[in-house]
Amino acid sequence: MPNGNVALTDTGARYLVPSEDCGVIMWGDEFHERIKNGETGEECILCGRKAGKGSKTLGVVVSGGGGIIIHADDAELEQGDPAFMGWYPVGSSCISAIPRGFRVDNPRADA
Repeated sequence: MPNGNVALTDTGARYLVPSEDCGVIMWGDEFHERIKNGETGEECILCGRKAGKGSKTLGVVVSGGGGIIIHADDAELEQGDPAFMGWYPVGSSCISAIPRGFRVDNPRADA
């Protein structure tokens, strides 16, 4: 794949393949351990800690049924795909694991 873990979807969108090699595991064991009492939608999809819902919360656009992270500039290309899942939060202690081009401001932010 070009640029390490980055490839293209059928729609032409760049995506990051989450893996232990790049330090990004979505909805992994750590996440599930922390959300035993249920999700609220405000949890970091990497670690399960509360990520918040304000305008300063960063996140990622997820597609592939939860298996890939879409580049911020290419999210619109994926929206028609049935496996497109939308934006999910990533907490402040985990966001550094996400390459800058894949980080997206919270589209549902409280103004």
